[in-house]
Amino acid sequence: MNRARRFLRHAAVGFQLIQPPHHFQPAESARKLEFPRDHGAHRDAAYEWWYWTGHLMAGNEGSSKNTPDIAGFQATVFRVSPPGGNLPASGNRPENASWLVVHTGISDFQGKTLTHRSWATRERTVNDVMTDRAKDRVKDRVKDLEKDLMPVRVDDTRLAIEMPGLSATMPATPPDSFRLSFDLPQKIPARSPPRIEMRLTSRKPLTLHGDNGYSRKGPCPTCASHYSSYSRLDGTFSISGVQGSLPGLPGSGSVAGWYDHEFGSQSIDPAQTGWDWFSIQLDKPAVEIMLFQVRGSDPAKTWRAGTFIDEKGIARPVTDAEIYPEGAWTSARSKGKYPRAWTVKIPS
Repeated sequence: MNRARRFLRHAAVGFQLIQPPHHFQPAESARKLEFPRDHGAHRDAAYEWWYWTGHLMAGNEGSSKNTPDIAGFQATVFRVSPPGGNLPASGNRPENASWLVVHTGISDFQGKTLTHRSWATRERTVNDVMTDRAKDRVKDRVKDLEKDLMPVRVDDTRLAIEMPGLSATMPATPPDSFRLSFDLPQKIPARSPPRIEMRLTSRKPLTLHGDNGYSRKGPCPTCASHYSSYSRLDGTFSISGVQGSLPGLPGSGSVAGWYDHEFGSQSIDPAQTGWDWFSIQLDKPAVEIMLFQVRGSDPAKTWRAGTFIDEKGIARPVTDAEIYPEGAWTSARSKGKYPRAWTVKIPS
């Protein structure tokens, strides 16, 4: 894919965050979320994303207090609805299918490197990628072809995402758990990259941010999303294949993670230009803090909000946090400037 097409795809995502097509359903405070259905895709929303972040450790599950972190990880799936609205992906009409944009990354603390990958694809099934004549010729091998052609799909009734390079599901047992796997990003792309597989279980109940999941991001009522999190995930990871560019990463270990899911049709006001997000886990006591700020040209109009989650998983809003960037790092390649550190203040 050339840079121009990649830019247009990402620009389309940004446009829908600011000014979605009128036929999509905006986030509303009256909407009651129901799970596990609302872990799945929402075709009436212009966009949504599923987000996993966390730390990888060399010890066994539950030993995180005595085991240093060896790496950080991030895996995100963005789903962008087709501009025409909620249409069936059939009849070999790919313009009716959702775009899926995927970001993965590994921060190797020993090697002091960040390796990342991003790619985009449309949802598809065997019916979408084969002609009727071709399907008739191989009708006895459809199940095998499903594996070979790698369908791309996101379930509407539960969390189940399948595509080349990434898989994420919530099994029936244990409750509030995930199976997440993705190809490890490589500095030099490999035909068969190593793959990391995680089994994660939440130690706390699901958190609904804002007003029962209705999370405002700006001054307008529709500048909002429906936002839920599992803020304390524990589990294990294993790696298959040659690790290559990540010498500091062992073949297996434990995981401390965080899961976010948001969906909506307009998150930010046109006057807002960017945002900063924090998911903070503390060990003593075992509490979590989610904070964000949405910025504009006028610092006085920055929109801040957050959630404090206590040891029992009880959440309360954070409305008076202060967030300051500290120092700056300038990319030699893009000349972009990024904060080196952050100061966060929350009144007790």
